[in-house]
Order: sequence, then C-alpha cells, then structure tokens
Amino acid sequence: MDSTRRQRRYAIIAISLVVVMVVTAVAQSFIPLTPPPAPQPTQAAAPTFPPPPADLSAIVFEEEYLHPSGLYTAQYPVGWTPTSPSNNGTQVQVNFENSGLQSVVEVYVDVPVPPITTATELSNRFDQNTLATGWRRYISWEETGREIDAATNTVTIDFELQLRNQTFIARHVAQLREDGWVYVTRAVTPANASPLLFDLIEKAQGIITPVALFRDTPVGWNGFYSETDNIVIRHPNNWVVRDGAAGQPVTIEAPGQGTLFIDSVEGVNVADEAAASAFVTSRRADANVLSVVPVERNGGSGFAVAYTFRTSEGEPQTGYAVLLNDGDDLRTATVRLTNLEIDLNEPQETILLTVTDTVAMMETFNLTDGLGLPVTVVAEEEATEEESEG
Repeated sequence: MDSTRRQRRYAIIAISLVVVMVVTAVAQSFIPLTPPPAPQPTQAAAPTFPPPPADLSAIVFEEEYLHPSGLYTAQYPVGWTPTSPSNNGTQVQVNFENSGLQSVVEVYVDVPVPPITTATELSNRFDQNTLATGWRRYISWEETGREIDAATNTVTIDFELQLRNQTFIARHVAQLREDGWVYVTRAVTPANASPLLFDLIEKAQGIITPVALFRDTPVGWNGFYSETDNIVIRHPNNWVVRDGAAGQPVTIEAPGQGTLFIDSVEGVNVADEAAASAFVTSRRADANVLSVVPVERNGGSGFAVAYTFRTSEGEPQTGYAVLLNDGDDLRTATVRLTNLEIDLNEPQETILLTVTDTVAMMETFNLTDGLGLPVTVVAEEEATEEESEG
C-alpha cells in the first residue's frame, strides 16, 4: 500500500514538472526578443593640417607653364606642380598644387559666348550651378562673401569648403579685361592658413599671359610646341598626336580626315618657289604641284606648296606643305587630306569643315621667336602609336 502511494506521488510530481516545463517554453515564445545593443562607431579623428608657412616671401611665382592649348603661358610658384589641364572650348584651365601645404592655385581664361561687357554680367556668370561645377571635388561648399568692383570689372568671391572632415577656405577673383576674355584666379588653403590664401591670390593676379599670335584662333583647339625645333602649331581637338615628341618628327592625325607630319631638316633652306616645289617632290615623287605661295610667319619666311597625288588604290589625296626657313635649317609641316583633290592655297571654292579647319590649322604653324614661350615645357602625355609620313 505504502509502495503504491509512493509511486503515485512520484508520478504526480513528474507530471507537474513536465507541465511546468511546457508552460514555461510556451510562455517564452510570446516574449519579444531584445536585441543586443548595437556597437557604437568610433568617431574618426579629423586629419590635422600642416602648420602654415611662416615666411610668405619665400613663395615666388617663377616657374613658367605653357597650357596644352597653346593659348597662354602662366607663372606659378616654385614647389607647386601643374595638374589637370583642361579645355572645354570656353574655359581653358590648369591647377598648380602643393600637397605639403594642401594648397591649390587655379587659373583659367573664360571666353564668354555671347560676350559680356559689365561687372554685373560677370557676377551673374558665376551662379550656383557654375560654382558647384567648379567645386565638385569637395563634399560641400558655401559662398561666404562677394564683392563687385564696377570700376575694374572684377568680381571677388570667398568660400568655405569641406573635404575629408577638413575645412578649407578659398578666394575666387574674376576680371573682365579689355580683350573680352575673363581671367580667373582661385586659391584654396587650409582654414588655419588665411594669410597664405591672401598672399597666393594677390601674387596670382596677372600671371596669365595670352599668346597674342593665337588670340583669334579657336579656343577649343590644342597646341603642339617644340622648343628644340623652334616651332608651334595649333590643331582641332579631334587631331591627336600619334607619334613623336618635341625634338623628333611628329605625326598628328584625325582618323578618316587627314594626317599632319611635322619635322625639321638641318642645313637646308628653300630660297624660291622652284626650290620649295623641288623639296616637296623630293619627298613625294608622284606629287602634282598645283601652286606655290610665299609666306611670312612670325619673322620666318618660306613657302606654302599645294599639291595632289593618288594612293596605290587610285584614291585622290590633297597635300599641303608649309616650309619655313629658320637660320640654316628648314621647319616643315605637311598635311594630307583623304579623298579630296583641291588646291589648299585657293580653298575658297569649298565650305567643307575639314578643308577650312585644315587651312586654319596650317596658318598657325609658326616659328616661336619672340613669343615668350617657356624654355621648359610642361606637356600633355602623348600617344606613341607608330605612323608613317603622309
């Protein structure tokens, strides 16, 4: 009897424990889970700026730069590096950067179309959209002041810029000059270097010098300059340097349109039209010379020889050689246009853009005497695909 009661008691206790466990499990399923606390991100420390230079007189604008467009030269500070030259057909720009001082001097010429004539129009040109484009490398920017000087047609704008948890300050000075171009200088420095900012912007005024020879040529064109050969030429931006460099024969090509070949011949001059014609046929025996015209280019004299020929497949080709005597040497620029037969000394009979651009391009082929181009040129990196002479 006692054994039976004991077994019944154990059974009741076991059943009760099972019931408690089931109820507890069911109850826990209705209790919302509390997620563990999210880890808090560690606040990144803002990078520190370098100390401002103590001696601003040591910053001197003595380096010379020729913009790849060939439109202007600019002086820039010793210790700064030219970067990011650009040309969108209206603005021709370059930056000079000093990574140690985290500072930038930017210069450009702006050629408004249609032209502007007043300081108010100049100020309106630098609206929010234009300024936002100019400061696109920064996370945010804010205009902090603007002054318009009607007497000098100058607009000065101050800014605060944010980049990589750092605050920079900038000043933008734009001046409309008598030639109709807008000359812009901008300086950017760390926020702790306002004396450096004001020093740079003051020294940067007037550092741009237009190359007068090319003042009326298309803004969007590029330039090729060889100090060694004493030659310079501007060309449409779809004509690309394919082979060679300053001091070497150079090939510039517009695919499907034509090829320009530039070189120098030491110890050779062309004294008259007959000599110019003979020089061309010595290089291209099948050339049919159409005309020879004397030319004067920036103190150099020579001849322009127009000719035609045909390829081995019978396709017509137009050739044009400008030969300039330079002391005891000869500087030459020879262009070939495909699928055309025309006298490029008498191009008035056509309105083809290829022809008019080619004639205008060849008119820019000049000696560099007296142009004030820098002795050491900062040039764009050029392609080096091998091309044959046209």
